[in-house]
Amino acid sequence: MPSRAHNHPPLKPIELDEPSQLDEVSLFQGLPMVRVPHDSAGPPPELLETAFLGFGGKEHDTDWDTLCITALKNRLPLREHPMFESSMGPLRRYAGRVFVKVVDIPGKGRGLVAAVDILETGRLFALERPLLICRGSLSSHLIANFTKLLDQGLTDQHKKEYYQLHNCKSKEPGMIEAISIMRTNGFGIDYPFDTESQRAVFDVISRANHSCVPNAYFEWDFKVFSGLLRPLVPIEKGEEITISYTSLLVPASERKADLLRKYGFECTCPACSLPPRLQKESDQRRVALIDRINRGRALRADTAVIHAGFDDSHIMESLNMCETEGLVYTRAEMMYWYAVWEIKLRAIRTGDWSRAEALAHRAIEETQKIGAIEFVVGLQSLLLAKPGTRLNSQNIADIVNAIKSMALTEPKPDHASSSSRPSNSAVKDPEWSNLVIPVEYIARH
Repeated sequence: MPSRAHNHPPLKPIELDEPSQLDEVSLFQGLPMVRVPHDSAGPPPELLETAFLGFGGKEHDTDWDTLCITALKNRLPLREHPMFESSMGPLRRYAGRVFVKVVDIPGKGRGLVAAVDILETGRLFALERPLLICRGSLSSHLIANFTKLLDQGLTDQHKKEYYQLHNCKSKEPGMIEAISIMRTNGFGIDYPFDTESQRAVFDVISRANHSCVPNAYFEWDFKVFSGLLRPLVPIEKGEEITISYTSLLVPASERKADLLRKYGFECTCPACSLPPRLQKESDQRRVALIDRINRGRALRADTAVIHAGFDDSHIMESLNMCETEGLVYTRAEMMYWYAVWEIKLRAIRTGDWSRAEALAHRAIEETQKIGAIEFVVGLQSLLLAKPGTRLNSQNIADIVNAIKSMALTEPKPDHASSSSRPSNSAVKDPEWSNLVIPVEYIARH
């Protein structure tokens, strides 16, 4: 189960470089240096120990799927990944473009739209290996040589794709384009054997634009070493696919300021373009939701609430606020946390599991709708804490079936005639079955 609560789907990363690092880069390049206060004397020695390796290719291949720039200690765990030498090849790009296409979006630059109807929520519709994964902490020497490293580590095709991605950062002297592109387009991901966050840049997925009412969300799956996109609501052919770049449970003014500072645009999504009265009401609902999440985290000391549990009206009020705001992921996540709190803070302590089981099964249903595998597995695992419950074949089957139901499948034909819609011949390509294998691998492990 997740180790902490998110108040929004997984985000793109926020900051990569400290000003002091950029100043040292300018010094390395012989450019004018701007003096700023330094928070520390320099990076710890371990940040200088960096490994460079290609993931998704045979031992002597140079056309690997992903260039990994990571801590030296991560080299062996990555090489031991069962898919380290399994290249997706052309499928790395093909997988991302079957359900989506990259187009010009008025007022937004390039973005993603659905190439077909994506009507089943929770079922992943894009699976893509990153072009680049880079550690979050970079030494000044590494930053200064970053462009050269990409030039040597990316194939010509991958370099072309990388440098075609948007750069929202300053182009003033001292700013390195290759790093600015990573800061603009990278998603925060984790390796299970490292506490340091990584940044993953994708050819297709990184082009998804932001909305404070997103219709999809990004997910990183280390088992298949790929990024995924899942729909939160049915998405019609031609509709833009949006994700979240920032915290959604803060007032619109804070969201807009954050996006402007980090990504250089002013959000004009439906949740940020309301009339003043409605905007105030929306802000109040979103702030109330994060307040409720924070109160839930502090329940360990509130024995009265522990014994009484959250009453149904409180839970329904929270879910209705999510629905009003169009926060589908947050709604499912809150159902998950209400069930977790009921199990951990009441059922396990008092022995009364009736309400906990009802909430858990409702939460499993809600989270499964959006394909939140970690929530489903987490709740199934927590239910095993009930006295007399044992892990058996049915428990395992329930979890495996939940995961398989969220796997990648071919797009369903739309209702247009065959002469008026694009051919889906690429979908019927025999190689398409190769895309299903990694997803089934999840269920086997």
